Amino acid sequence: MKFLEKLGLVLFSFIVLVISIMLILVGVGLVDVSIFSVLIAKMVAHSTAVKIMYGVCAVFILIALRCLFFGSSSSSNPELDGILMENEDGKLLITYDTLETLVDGVINNVDDILAASPDITITEDNEVYISVLIDVKQHTVIKLVTSKLQQDIKTTIKEATDIEVKRVDIQVREVEAEDVSDTDFEEEFADKLVEKPKKVVEKEAQEDKEEKAEKTKKEESSDEEIEILEEVLKKDKNKNSKNSTKKTNKKKVTNNKAKK
Repeated sequence: MKFLEKLGLVLFSFIVLVISIMLILVGVGLVDVSIFSVLIAKMVAHSTAVKIMYGVCAVFILIALRCLFFGSSSSSNPELDGILMENEDGKLLITYDTLETLVDGVINNVDDILAASPDITITEDNEVYISVLIDVKQHTVIKLVTSKLQQDIKTTIKEATDIEVKRVDIQVREVEAEDVSDTDFEEEFADKLVEKPKKVVEKEAQEDKEEKAEKTKKEESSDEEIEILEEVLKKDKNKNSKNSTKKTNKKKVTNNKAKK
């Protein structure tokens, strides 16, 4: 809204207010109507006062015509989809989608933010205000994350579009717990997570894993002992077989000598 429009709005608002108050006072009987006739008669009696009155009325008429029939050019397209920038080479329209894409790009680079919903507002004076709802991970230092996010959003938009962001408001909607990645932990201790503190459950899970590892180690050592025993038995069997073969050969030699 330009200066003349604001001035006309202020003047006419003031005149309507004064007229309304005077009519109420006359209607109630607190002010006599004859007072106005006396004032008008005194003003008409002086030529200087009449000229001033004509000049004021002329100014009011011009302002009224300006506000009624010659509105500001910006009102012809009040819902422009973004910010229109002009230079000697032409025009450039920075849309809401462009600004939102830039904001999303900044948010996606922050690992502690799980989800976000940006909302962008552009005023009639092309001032940009950004509001962001975010969901963050558990144990996130919210103050540091949000402060850095505000600064990064302003810097990114300034560098990309040369538009100054007036304010970035951030609201933390939810703090979500991190997902447990170990499937065995989920299956065996899901019900315990509700009943016991996390540290206790983790300790039990660690003990269970150590017990399984020790059991596996024992099974492996048992398999090794069995293999060693089988090798010893195999060697004894081969030894006995060799001894038996030697005795048989010796017996055959003895028989041959006896026949001769």
